[in-house]
Amino acid sequence: MKTLTSQRFFCYYQWWYTETITESSSCTHLSLSKRQVAQIVLDRVGYRPRTDLRNHIVLDPAADDGVFASEIIHRLYQSSLNFGFSFQETLGNIHLYESNPDKVLYLQEQIAKQCQFSSAEVPDTLITNADFLLSGTHLKYDLIVGTPPYIKYRYIPQKKKAQYHTLLKNFTVQDNLCLAFYQKGLEVLKVKGKLSFICSDLWLERDFKSLCKILDRTFKFTEIIDLVNNPIPSDNELDANPVITIITHAVSGQNGCYSTLTDIQQLDSETTCENNWFTTHLQRGLYYLR
Repeated sequence: MKTLTSQRFFCYYQWWYTETITESSSCTHLSLSKRQVAQIVLDRVGYRPRTDLRNHIVLDPAADDGVFASEIIHRLYQSSLNFGFSFQETLGNIHLYESNPDKVLYLQEQIAKQCQFSSAEVPDTLITNADFLLSGTHLKYDLIVGTPPYIKYRYIPQKKKAQYHTLLKNFTVQDNLCLAFYQKGLEVLKVKGKLSFICSDLWLERDFKSLCKILDRTFKFTEIIDLVNNPIPSDNELDANPVITIITHAVSGQNGCYSTLTDIQQLDSETTCENNWFTTHLQRGLYYLR
């Protein structure tokens, strides 16, 4: 049986956690930087500077180096200028979780530098040094965005497995860690709120049924964008593509659009829906189309 080597771990995370991967790298490379992807995702979920963002409660459950956080803060500041509300007061509406203490220090430094231009102080509540999946947060969020780790069940430490099983009722031995982030995220998503994650598309085939068990009738897929020609290494030596998922906590309505993009640069343009995708998954018994 093949194991997931450190090089494959490095390559997988390098897709997101570096600005770009050069041709000299031993890993597959993408031409679009992580900041550009974050900008496009935030545009698609409606978190734009030309919108009054003062009442939007936002969460990144796996903040890492803060690429989403930086863009969220920038847009909140621009919105405060456009609509005349206090940037300092509304900074408290942003919540970041990061379990790595070294990355928390980096986040604190980078966000403090970013806020200097506005003379705003970074609230103590902005960054939480903890595993989001084990947090006891009772807040509800209008927007949840991020890049949850795609780690197969057998690679999760035993102690963590026991804790996740205790706190996450739908987490099973077949599930991937990213599904735990979906489950926990959806539990704290407000009605009419949106959750958007970027992850490997392997869960579409392997874990889609598990995700649908988590969803009840009040959650709808707004958009699934499969970046089919932009592979990242997977743990079985088959190429996996990044996929962007947007789920809305909506009390009514149909599921939205599944689309594939062969060129990652097309992310900032309109996508063409493949209308039979959800029907196909229903016929395969993977999804109960509501």
